[in-house]
Amino acid sequence: MQYDDKVVVLRFIGGKEITYYDGLTDVDLFFNEFEHEVPEDHRFQALELALHATLAQWWGTHKDRFARWRDYRRMMKLQFGHVNTRMTETYNGRANLCDHLVKWTKAYGTESHLEWVHIFFHNLDTIPVNWNLEMKLHHGIAEWDILKEGLLLTFIFEDNFESIDEVLQH
Repeated sequence: MQYDDKVVVLRFIGGKEITYYDGLTDVDLFFNEFEHEVPEDHRFQALELALHATLAQWWGTHKDRFARWRDYRRMMKLQFGHVNTRMTETYNGRANLCDHLVKWTKAYGTESHLEWVHIFFHNLDTIPVNWNLEMKLHHGIAEWDILKEGLLLTFIFEDNFESIDEVLQH
């Protein structure tokens, strides 16, 4: 069935080579060309052909999360657009969460975005990831402010203990 979808997209574009994106050029240039070539109702199908390398893998794991083109475009720009700093350090649940959040806001700005919850998840180590999955399962965390508050309440140690292991030993 996916083969048929690709044939429809190719036929609609008229057989000319579709703009592709491999992450090495400006994402805005790709979107400008791609949106000019492909009508909105065929864009999600056409991405199967347009994205290459890491972006194709990313699209393969995230494509079911987008119902609207503008949400996809915003996430792509955040994930693969040119930013001055990108957060690559993971939070392990033992380090100072406030320091990690300061680095986060330096990398992504102080105004929260809908995508932050998703992107932040990719910067979590095993313990915080498990905590996050439990919270999503039981409480449906989808907003940055709620996630941030939950993290602070869970992973900040105010009693001069360095880690949860130290708290449990006392």
